[in-house]
Amino acid sequence: MQYTSTLMISKLAPIYYIQHEFEVDHVDPSNMSPILDGFDVQPYCKQQYFLEVEVDNWLIQLGYAEINEVICNLRFKEEKPLFGS
Repeated sequence: MQYTSTLMISKLAPIYYIQHEFEVDHVDPSNMSPILDGFDVQPYCKQQYFLEVEVDNWLIQLGYAEINEVICNLRFKEEKPLFGS
């Protein structure tokens, strides 16, 4: 089993996103792929959990907020600035 975590920090706003992932060899003889993998915002193991707690504490102290969902193709009215003038 291999676990990874990816931290994504916005360049536009003080927000961040943590994605936890796993990968394991798929040993079933009837498999369709040599590996099983997946990702979620929830940790898959204690190491990922403890990493997330540390990152959360550090970034929140710096004024960042966590987002748990990415919204693609979101559009705002161009005449009204989203992040100030």
